[in-house]
Amino acid sequence: MRLALLFGVFGLCTTAHAQNWALLNPAYRYNYSNDGTDTISNQIRVMHVDTLGVDSFRYELNTITEYCDTCFTGNVLRFRRPQFMQRTVTVGTSTWKLDDPSSLDVYPNAVEGESWLFDPASNVTATITQIDTVDVFGITTPRKTISLSDGGQIVISRDLGVLQWRDSQLIGVHGPDLGRLIPSLSEVFPFQTGDVVEYRWGGYSFDGWNSITGSGRMYKFTFSNSVGFADHIEYSGWRLERPWYWVDNWSLPWNGQQHSSVGPSSVGLSWIAGQVELPFADLVNSYPGELIRSWCPVGDAMVYGTDTLSCIAEHGLDSLGRHTFGCKASEGGLFRLSMAEVALNDTILTATYDYGTGQYGPVQYVEGIGLSYYRGHFFESNGEYELTGAIINGETQGYVHTDPEFIALGLEEHVSGGHALWPNPADDRLIVAASSTGSILQINDPNGRMVLRHRIASFREIIDIHTLPPGIYIVTLEGYSPQRVVIAR
Repeated sequence: MRLALLFGVFGLCTTAHAQNWALLNPAYRYNYSNDGTDTISNQIRVMHVDTLGVDSFRYELNTITEYCDTCFTGNVLRFRRPQFMQRTVTVGTSTWKLDDPSSLDVYPNAVEGESWLFDPASNVTATITQIDTVDVFGITTPRKTISLSDGGQIVISRDLGVLQWRDSQLIGVHGPDLGRLIPSLSEVFPFQTGDVVEYRWGGYSFDGWNSITGSGRMYKFTFSNSVGFADHIEYSGWRLERPWYWVDNWSLPWNGQQHSSVGPSSVGLSWIAGQVELPFADLVNSYPGELIRSWCPVGDAMVYGTDTLSCIAEHGLDSLGRHTFGCKASEGGLFRLSMAEVALNDTILTATYDYGTGQYGPVQYVEGIGLSYYRGHFFESNGEYELTGAIINGETQGYVHTDPEFIALGLEEHVSGGHALWPNPADDRLIVAASSTGSILQINDPNGRMVLRHRIASFREIIDIHTLPPGIYIVTLEGYSPQRVVIAR
């Protein structure tokens, strides 16, 4: 309530003093790009406001988590790192002081030709070099260009705050909802009555000695109604589930090695688009660089809220221009962190439990379809969760079973052992499902020699392996952990 009242006071003050140029409106969220594209690389938002006086406020800004591989030996996460406007901003009648860790001064009401000391630590000065009017997102607004003595440039506007901060360009503003915006929860999960999604999740754990056990399920949900909340959407409809289980005991002879079973189909009436159901669902409400924590659907016993998996959020655009949410593949993938570690303010030496695979790392959500995939590979365990088929607004992607087909599914229709390969043992063919078109499948013999390489061309594909002699092979498929496959005839 206090923050809401301050937003109201801020709005009144801005209206009463139209000549004031505010760098930030605490009710807005500002999206920036640092590469000249529509990809949102940073978001600046006010997390807390303190009133210091009649015309003086202190803003606490959102911070990011960074992965540092040059700090010292090991993989280091750096928490609460500042973005380009620092961690705190003190707003005065004429000066905006950006602090922590640097101290930067901006005089937004300065006139053309006026100069001041912008960065005392580096002796960088700032000068208003141009004042003009520009059209931004369809709004005509006065603009000031601030040239820095080190060659940098800051551009501010009276109505939309900071348009440019060195290499970062403003591309969207939440609040007035202008320009490039991060999709809302309902835009990521736009499911309506009659839409259908079909997911598969599962995985395996190795006992460290002579066996691997796996479990999981496939489920299909047909939507009817929904109720939206701040961090999730609760859907009603018709849910079919089909669980599966398997154990691979290496001490048994080959003809009795794998024991598998499929549980009975069950039905339900609800499904949640959010943290309860989907791994790393908080990515959908994230900003780039935010530390996101999640539960692990299978494998290692990690509980959301205590000892959890974490990753650094990264936003992007896919080939169709849809907004994507993922974990930074290039910066360590997934990390296992405790509550105490997450609470730290500076750096932590931590183990990396999974390296990201693909452009969007081990997790990807896509605007308009929700979860695309989650693939976590950890010490002696594996977990995967992905969309295998959907009907959204009349358009079908992947393969969606009819209800009778789904109820009759056998084990081979499930992805055995958390992998998209079957049968195992195999004879003359290998079936690949739930894989991205264009990904590469490779088969190596026990000596590591590649004996087959195949580019996936369809969602469900049959690969001819009749030329390979019986034996043990290692199959690798982009986005999955390696799997041992036996060819027996």
